[in-house]
Amino acid sequence: MENKTCLRTAFSTNWNNKLLLNCFTTIRFSDRFAVGQEHEIFLKDRLLGLATVVDVTRYASIQAVPESVCFTDTGYNRINTSGIIAKMYPSDPNATRKPVYVVTFEWSEGSHTSAHQALFVRAEQLSLF
Repeated sequence: MENKTCLRTAFSTNWNNKLLLNCFTTIRFSDRFAVGQEHEIFLKDRLLGLATVVDVTRYASIQAVPESVCFTDTGYNRINTSGIIAKMYPSDPNATRKPVYVVTFEWSEGSHTSAHQALFVRAEQLSLF
């Protein structure tokens, strides 16, 4: 699955089990994402598969992100999502006031690795479906 033209996007947590969905979002400070880019998606240093950026929306800060997007992305409301951002970047007192980008990915068909398939198995074992 190594592809020199792919970018890497890593997740430390599978918030709201979003990586089990066909499409998923991530809230990032970086403006390096562009529609059409293909990314290798990692969870805790495990390659899950390839996904394509299908949308990028810039917001003035996490407070400007719609509540529904926060719920979908993290499973929490905007206030709690803002707290999560603050905890992820404790050395940056302005983290919750910086512009953020909500990036929507779609998994590339047939690109899932055994690690990604294991997420589904584990979710099924926990009766998440």
